[in-house]
Amino acid sequence: MGYSTQQEKVLVADPNFVPSLAERLATINQKDQLGPDDCVLIEGEWLHTLLSQVSDYIFIKDAHCRFVMANQQVCLDVGYENTEDIIGKTDLELHSPEIGRVIWEGEKTLLRFKKPIIDLAEMLVLPDGSRKWFSTSKYPILDCNGAVAGLIGIARDMTERRRSEYLHIGQNQILQMIATGTTLDSILTSLVGVFEDQLVSTVCAVMLVDEMEQLQWAAGPNLPDSLRVAADGVEVGPDTVSMGQALHLRKTVFSDDMTQEQGWRADIKPVLESGLRSNLTVPFFAKDGSALGVFTLFSSKSEPPSEHRRGLAEEEERLAAIAV
Repeated sequence: MGYSTQQEKVLVADPNFVPSLAERLATINQKDQLGPDDCVLIEGEWLHTLLSQVSDYIFIKDAHCRFVMANQQVCLDVGYENTEDIIGKTDLELHSPEIGRVIWEGEKTLLRFKKPIIDLAEMLVLPDGSRKWFSTSKYPILDCNGAVAGLIGIARDMTERRRSEYLHIGQNQILQMIATGTTLDSILTSLVGVFEDQLVSTVCAVMLVDEMEQLQWAAGPNLPDSLRVAADGVEVGPDTVSMGQALHLRKTVFSDDMTQEQGWRADIKPVLESGLRSNLTVPFFAKDGSALGVFTLFSSKSEPPSEHRRGLAEEEERLAAIAV
């Protein structure tokens, strides 16, 4: 398959390849419904393995914007295990109406005017609610007569870089709020939001120590009400729930199953109803060493926290200490 000599490159099927990609797509374009047998095959075991391993998206669509080839990562991110399962589907069927229509209309414009899309920034929401960011390029595929047969695309995963950028922007906004005298409630609520955006299936909250040496909720708008009420007034000590233990021990505490914590056993119902199971709590202190409060992450999953999650929690703890 070669490139045309036009300044704006489009993919033109090599006439020496039989059947050519354009000819294969021309046949597919005549069908109202597509099935697994209509996929475009990628020849060569090494190439197939390579395409399956990369985190980027690589795909081919026909003139109706229907998938006729996609690598494994595309399928996994839209909720399918096998690449054959998305053959014949468009992004209108695989994403929310808002996201799907933006992609579909962009590709229709590409096919109509035969002009490629280069390094377009796109954001997708995955079935688990997490978000991915891509830098996407798509090129029209033309047959030997110059007619549009379909398109080929690659979307480079930029998620980690974009999250880092958003985190940096969010941290600067928090520091600006502190410098301009914004109320503590607003600062801590914004702080929680910045870090929830960085994590999947996670609810964050800040608790502050009162004059009775008890923890009171200060921010955590997405925490279930029943859990917030049940935990309000947690004692600081060795035999309480993990939030109180962390401040007592003056170190980070992780609980992989809150239902097994001694402090919750007297009233386990709020934990069960919340659907949250694990908890990572980082205490924070004033410059003189006095206790200020805790930053805590609740998750529906029970696996140990990653280094990334721990690092974010510690960063939030530092900002919370500055604000308080």
